[in-house]
Order: sequence, then structure tokens, then C-alpha cells
Amino acid sequence: MARISTPAWAARRRACPNSGWVSSLGANQRTFSIWITKHSFVKNAIESRRDVVPVYFEGELSSFFYNLSNFRTAVGIRANLEMLYLPDEMFRQRGKDFRIRFGEPVPWQRLDDGKPAKVWAERLREYVYKLKNEQKNG
Repeated sequence: MARISTPAWAARRRACPNSGWVSSLGANQRTFSIWITKHSFVKNAIESRRDVVPVYFEGELSSFFYNLSNFRTAVGIRANLEMLYLPDEMFRQRGKDFRIRFGEPVPWQRLDDGKPAKVWAERLREYVYKLKNEQKNG
């Protein structure tokens, strides 16, 4: 089994938890990634004085997961039911490949520059998606 080592900067800094959700299935893709949808994580980072570590996670989920999401949305159920199945989906990935890309940590002081939290959340979301194409260093 592969072992994932913690980058040196991650040992010194902490990220704000719960900064994103799993994105929906696109028309021509079968991947999911961390998708920043709320700006509260920016406020939490500033209040707790914690840096934000952008993370891009890519893998493949089952059709059931996406179909449940689409059904829930079509019926108008606001509770994110498919998140209950996310652990099961992850266990099904045993033996499959997925990529995790860590970006450079964003200091909380930088987020506290007077710009609205929504602006920073959008900037970080764009940065996270740019990580998808970033090449591995070293």
C-alpha cells in the first residue's frame, strides 16, 4: 500500500476544515474535485488565524453517486444525501489511482486585506482548479 507523506509545510501549518464540497458530474467528465462553494472558510481562517492550504483531489465516483445527486436536486431535497455515500465510494476506490495536488499555503493575513470573503473564495477556487494541470516537482 502506498504511503502518503506529509509535506514539510503542512506539518508547520494548519488548514481550515470544511472549505469545499464534492463537485457534480460534468457533461463530459467522470471526475470529482474539491470545489469551494462557500466563503465562510475565508472568515474562519481569519478568525482562527490559520493559513489555507489549497487542495485538488481527483478521482472517479460511481454512477449511483451522481444519479443520487441529480435525483435529490430534481426532487428539491436540500439535504446533501449523497455525502452519506461518500465513505462507501472511497472504499470502492481501493486499488485505483487518484491524484491529490497541494498548493502553496495562503497566509491568513493575506486574506484579511479588506477584500470581501466571496472575492477570496472565488480566487482560491480558480487556483485550486489550476492545480489540476500542475506538474509534479522533483
